[in-house]
Amino acid sequence: MFVSVTRMKAETGRADALLSLSARSVLSEYSISLKERYGLLAVDTTPTAIEEDMRFYMGENDSSLDISEMNISVIGYTLADSRNLEKEINEYAVFLLGQELLDENEKTNSDRKGDRVLKNKRIISALPSGGKAGSDISIDGVVDAMKNLDEIFDRAKKTVSVNEYLMAVCNHQLSDDGETFFKNEIEYIVSGEMSDEKNYSKMKRKIRLLRNAVNLGVIFTNPEMLEKVTAAASATGPASGLTTALLAEAWAYAEAYNDVKILENGGKIPVIKTKETWAVDLESVLKNDADGYIDNNCENGLEYDDYLRIFLYFTDKETKLERFADLVQINIQGTTDENFMMKTACTGFSYSATINGRKYRYEEAY
Repeated sequence: MFVSVTRMKAETGRADALLSLSARSVLSEYSISLKERYGLLAVDTTPTAIEEDMRFYMGENDSSLDISEMNISVIGYTLADSRNLEKEINEYAVFLLGQELLDENEKTNSDRKGDRVLKNKRIISALPSGGKAGSDISIDGVVDAMKNLDEIFDRAKKTVSVNEYLMAVCNHQLSDDGETFFKNEIEYIVSGEMSDEKNYSKMKRKIRLLRNAVNLGVIFTNPEMLEKVTAAASATGPASGLTTALLAEAWAYAEAYNDVKILENGGKIPVIKTKETWAVDLESVLKNDADGYIDNNCENGLEYDDYLRIFLYFTDKETKLERFADLVQINIQGTTDENFMMKTACTGFSYSATINGRKYRYEEAY
């Protein structure tokens, strides 16, 4: 009896060890490109392939084991699952924050020209997001939130948010290493268009609308500026149809247009402007003089990437993660592995096996 019990325990321990070793061996074949660029560990495989590999590793180490049944499940472990992707991103973001790399990972701009457009329908249909474009961001909601902008940025830093990770690993208009399909990757995450130019154009329009709303508030709360607008509207005469409100809107929009020009040239603009930081004079608006742009060289204020953070903050989390998954899949397929798919990129798996008549159930993950 003692000999039988001892033999049974020895067989169980051996099967346990070999199952664990085999599972870890499968996970050791992770995508190097995914790890090096995005800091994410995942093996691009399928349940059938995992079972084949597990049986191979088990058989090579101990041919006496009788594996009569084995079942593999990757449900909840693929990077196409936004919950799992968010978990993996946050874990790596903790590492980046600990190494103080989130703020230091500044790319030099490759200054690549031309519009990159993804046209391949097969590739688009296989994207995790399904190629869905559009955004439901409310500019009015963003305007209200800008009153507590510091709180938004602080909360993002303290919670090691997905947004900071995205800003660290993705390119955008003013920070591009030239190694990805799209240059405007953050802009793609916000807007979802299959064209670099369209994504950048939409981002500029969003910023312009946001700045227009903020600037309009400045005009109506500044007595001196409001007096100028009222006087100019009166001077045009009743037949012109110009009203104070329309002229104020035109002035605010002209300032917003100039704001975007400053941002795309690497400058800063204050959230709420003063007389000293206001750039466009009312006379230029009345003359429709829009040549060039005026930079007041403000030392304090928000830069282009800060506005990207704001719009990332207001982008639906599910949409944000799906579009990031799109970028990962597009970039890896275009560089190192044309068959790479986020839906088969696994960060682990659960499995059960019947060995020598005894059942085992485990899960293995990075």
